[in-house]
Amino acid sequence: ILDTPYLLNENWKYYLSGMVFNNPDINLTFEQVYSDCKENKGIYTTLKLENSYNISEHLNFQEHAGNIGNDFKNLNVSIDNIVLLDEVGRRNLMDFSSSGVDTIDYNVYLAEMGKAPTKVNLLSFANDLEAKADHLPQGSLKQSLKSNAQTIRTIHRGQVIPLEQSMVTTYNLWGFPGTRTKPISLAGFHLD
Repeated sequence: ILDTPYLLNENWKYYLSGMVFNNPDINLTFEQVYSDCKENKGIYTTLKLENSYNISEHLNFQEHAGNIGNDFKNLNVSIDNIVLLDEVGRRNLMDFSSSGVDTIDYNVYLAEMGKAPTKVNLLSFANDLEAKADHLPQGSLKQSLKSNAQTIRTIHRGQVIPLEQSMVTTYNLWGFPGTRTKPISLAGFHLD
């Protein structure tokens, strides 16, 4: 009954649109609103809000972006002077590709990286050597053993420690999760 034209207001064909939009000629009825709500339609559609604010006009990207598609079609870019890889770089890349790097078994490589670079702990060996030299009488043998112990410590500091640090760095860069069962520790450096 509420949707009967001119019933609630003798000048308005559709009472609801007259109230909402101040335009009684828009076909907006109570029955249609109820039905749309029951069908879970959006409020914009249900209340025919395009009569108040037309989203389509504001979402017209052509109007705002112009004719960007044609601009891209007409775009002419010259890349004649760009060198992505010079001859030296190309040769280096070819040398690298034929180096056999693709045949390396990285799991075996990483397992070897986890091993200490020497079979003997050089610091313990140097300390033991010096302790034994201390029990010798003064002389050239005692001096020679002490000198050798110091040389071994120098080798350890200058070669073994940097090698172990390098191994830790390499393992961290190339280490794959799940390839080892326990953390690796080398002279105080940890491979987690």
